Amino acid sequence: MPITISTGSCHDLKLKGNDAIKFLLDYDIDGIELCFAYQKDLIEFELDGELQQELLKKDFNSIHMPSRDFNYSNNKESIKTLHKADKLAKQINAKYIVFHPSEINDFKILNQLKTQVAIENLHRDDKQYSTFESIKETLDKYSFLKLVFDTDHAFISKNDFDKYLTLKDDIIGIHACSQWIRKRDNKEKSHGFIQEADNKQLELYTPFFKLRKPIMIEADFYPEKKELIGKEIELLKKLSQKSTF
Repeated sequence: MPITISTGSCHDLKLKGNDAIKFLLDYDIDGIELCFAYQKDLIEFELDGELQQELLKKDFNSIHMPSRDFNYSNNKESIKTLHKADKLAKQINAKYIVFHPSEINDFKILNQLKTQVAIENLHRDDKQYSTFESIKETLDKYSFLKLVFDTDHAFISKNDFDKYLTLKDDIIGIHACSQWIRKRDNKEKSHGFIQEADNKQLELYTPFFKLRKPIMIEADFYPEKKELIGKEIELLKKLSQKSTF
């Protein structure tokens, strides 16, 4: 199954856009998820031609839409943003475009996208889409949607992982990250590497890695943790080797 990395993981390396893509292409991965935190980042982004050709050689690319400063409604600005996403998706042969459902005011406008549309389960700060019930209800209501399952979000919000496994036919990808303990202050942090997860998390996450769905690494790449990137790719390859479903 494809193992990919989100460009959003490069934030703490001070890399984004083409610079982040170039950095990630040095690793043994099957594709990249282009992640845009802000709408302006997506609108102004122009993909380097040589990097485009490298991405087209990959098996599984995807796009994560802006979620920090933008709501998707039936208006000109939203239509403009969706058109830019469609254009970029075509350039890299993206398999899906994923949204944070909390930022969507009108789900129906997403159906105009030419690429598969997905939502992801969110964390406890967003009560509306941080439960299994709210995600399932949304998927049932809008049949054109698929799910990108975020392991860390589900753990933070204390979700029933067994219930999410019942949605395996709707899951189109896995965002792989964990809760981890920062050694310098013993503080729990989110978006860690799976190799930093404790046994409880691994027990919950591993059945999803064995679903034979594309896995996107979403850990934060702090400079002092760069050496973990290659190890993470190999770990996820191992954890996803055999399906039990």
